[in-house]
Amino acid sequence: MNLNQVKYYTKEDALAAVRKNGTLLESVSAQLKDDYEIVKTAIENGGTLYSASHRLRNDASLVALELKRQITNYFDPHCCDFVETVFAAKNDRDLLNLYRKKYADWEEFNLEMKLFYGDDYDCPISAYNELSRDTLEEALVSCRKHLVESCLEVYKKTRKGPYSHESIKRNKKLSQTIRHRTLRWGITSWEKVEKPATYIVDMLETENNRIKKWISETADKTGGSYPERFMNAVLESMHIEFYREQVFPWSKGKRYDFYIPGMNAIIEVHGAQHYEGGFEYFGGHNLEQERENDSQKEQAAKKNGILNYIVVNAMSSAFAYLKNSLCSNADFGKLFNLHTIDWKNVESLMDEMQRPLPMPLYEAKIEYNELLIKLLKEDIRTHSRAMAFTKETSLMKFFRNCTPSYNGLLPHEILLLEKISTFQGNQIPEHIANKWKTYFQEEMSTQIERFEAHGLVCFADVSKKLDKVNVPILKKVLSDLGFETKGKKEEIILRTQECLSVAEMNALIPVKFYELTEKGKQELADNDYLFNFHGITLKSRIRIVNAYPNVDYKYLFEDVYKHPRRYAQHLEKEDKLSFGIK
Repeated sequence: MNLNQVKYYTKEDALAAVRKNGTLLESVSAQLKDDYEIVKTAIENGGTLYSASHRLRNDASLVALELKRQITNYFDPHCCDFVETVFAAKNDRDLLNLYRKKYADWEEFNLEMKLFYGDDYDCPISAYNELSRDTLEEALVSCRKHLVESCLEVYKKTRKGPYSHESIKRNKKLSQTIRHRTLRWGITSWEKVEKPATYIVDMLETENNRIKKWISETADKTGGSYPERFMNAVLESMHIEFYREQVFPWSKGKRYDFYIPGMNAIIEVHGAQHYEGGFEYFGGHNLEQERENDSQKEQAAKKNGILNYIVVNAMSSAFAYLKNSLCSNADFGKLFNLHTIDWKNVESLMDEMQRPLPMPLYEAKIEYNELLIKLLKEDIRTHSRAMAFTKETSLMKFFRNCTPSYNGLLPHEILLLEKISTFQGNQIPEHIANKWKTYFQEEMSTQIERFEAHGLVCFADVSKKLDKVNVPILKKVLSDLGFETKGKKEEIILRTQECLSVAEMNALIPVKFYELTEKGKQELADNDYLFNFHGITLKSRIRIVNAYPNVDYKYLFEDVYKHPRRYAQHLEKEDKLSFGIK
């Protein structure tokens, strides 16, 4: 969130704001977005859970509260999210009763509820009340297969035009399908984006990756460094209200480790880098810069009314060291009675902070998306020919009939050659490979092998491509060799370069990247009409070059711009319109 948008930094101000207008939850500081009372008040007054912390977005009572408000105010069964609906209905019987009336004909929802509640759920589809559990499970699997088939049916009817919102509502199968947000995007936008059915799979995988990233980020923020977890546990054990990573209107984006509003106090936990430096090795502050930054933060806090500014020495991350450091801290001792601290409870609280927070809704979404992905892939493989675009089939024929280059490459192969350096050699994105196979009826890997055989590409030196290698891969290599794995990506890359030789990187890092040989670069240079002259569409450019194979294409396209009517028979309709040819 942009810090300039934050307007409410205290709980009192935030509560007052969201009582008037729940949408102002967006303008509350990040720490307060994790406050249950504030978020609940915001939802009751028109706000959305999307503006809350990821932890509270997975709170069943808040999800149910938001859905109840939607049903009351602007219920539209075609705009809900299926996983959220099921998640909330399994945790709130009042919401279930509302949905039972609204979704009387929704087979998948009613099967889910019947399986979860058993005889306690009087299903509005009466036939389901007589079925055994095994039969209900089989019916749910069959229902989901039909769901996916109805979604992919859109891709098979390419000549009938896009499905309008009204026509989807009239079609019972499609109406149920669009209750799944990602499937709805795929159905309603297929003609606009002009992508094959694998586009939906790609979208579901992207959504899952985004959710996994949210879970990972939340886990990182919950724990923090060992000294930060220590201070967090100490304050919790004394039942002190505090905020972590607090940003103030006057702090210019700088964060303070702990803020205790009831005591008008800030606590900064300073690790070894504040006393010995060392972060400059990873591109951070040196010791002098670190101390200057600490001084500026303290002066700014005191200047803006913070009465108690406490710095805790955390040069070591050992529990005994931190305990002694805190007990000998005079500033801390003035505010708190150290004799009341239960140190065993502090250790227990620290252990709890290392455990990842439960994210039941996010986990349910990932599980459900993976199920849809599996069903979609099975159906795509079964009906790949039927789902191919008419335009894609004609595109394949168009390229097959073109004149090959000097090295025997057709235009689409040269276009692939230009993009190949962006692929990881042994990890070509599945949706791209599937699209290539749909267009040209062959595996992309087969074409890449031909590039290698003709000396157009080769594997690159991995040491020069570390910025494109995923961080977990680099961390595993470092971990296997006994090196430190903490830090941001830039730090991990620097450490890899420091600790491993070029030969070791090429041998140990499992990811490979392609790069063009000199012959490959020359191939692109000889055919750069495919990448230039953007005032003319690709198809028109290819037709013109094929029609005049012995004419220098640079001169050729200069003549096209001057005398477009001479080349009208080779131009696409949109090019004719742009040149004013009717």
